[in-house]
Parts: sequence; C-alpha cells; structure tokens
Amino acid sequence: MAQEKKQEMKAIKSTLNNLILERDSFKGKDGKDMFSYFIHGYALGREIKAGFVASDQGGYEVLDLLFSLEKDVKVVMRDEVMTDEKGRDTHYTVYEARVQDDDGNVYSYKIKPARNSDKTYLDMLLTALAKNENGGDDKVA
Repeated sequence: MAQEKKQEMKAIKSTLNNLILERDSFKGKDGKDMFSYFIHGYALGREIKAGFVASDQGGYEVLDLLFSLEKDVKVVMRDEVMTDEKGRDTHYTVYEARVQDDDGNVYSYKIKPARNSDKTYLDMLLTALAKNENGGDDKVA
C-alpha cells in the first residue's frame, strides 16, 4: 500500500511541475519587511497553503532575486537517491524555485517545505491537481 502511494505521487510529481511559488509580505519582530513563501490551491473542498522556506539563511536573498526576474516562480520537484557509506539508499524529494530570464538563462534555488504538515498539504494539492487533469474538480490551484 505504501509503495503504491509512493509510485502514485512520483507519477503526479513528474506531470505536474507547473506549480507557482507565491509570497506574502509581513513585518518581522524587528519591524523589518519579510516574506513568507507558499503554494496556494484547493483540495478536499478547502483552500490550502503549503509553506516553503529557503534551504539556508542566505537563500532568502536569492528568492528575492528570482522574484525580481519573474513574477511567476515555478516550483520543480524531483526524486533523488543518496547512498551512504554502507550502501543504503535514502530516497528524498528535491524542491526548487526556478525562473528563466529574457535571454533563456535558467536560475534555480533549492527550497523545502516549512513543516511536515506542509508536505501533507502539498501531497493533497498534487492529488487534487492530478484528479483535475483527469476530468475531476475544476477548482484546484
């Protein structure tokens, strides 16, 4: 059952890499303007936001640069495998914010879901998008 779910999500990820990363501004504790990053959509009859964060502290400046190049920053997902020194494989998903400039240069930066619940929200959105592509619900993302 778990293996079937993994295969289903892998197929969904490969066909639905047209998700758009959005951002909202908010005031930090120090009064400084900051941004939160998320994918917004509808699943199970509700509005859902899956939050994302930069993979390191300096990454927020990179994300600002990406948003200055393009209003619609795409989120691209792919599965990767890492093998440790004992030969054991660890499977994981890589998330990238990606834009293309006017000259055709592609810029990307690795992001990650903010919390475990955001991974679940993302799975719900992907499932709803797949259902929509197969003739299901119209209101998704």
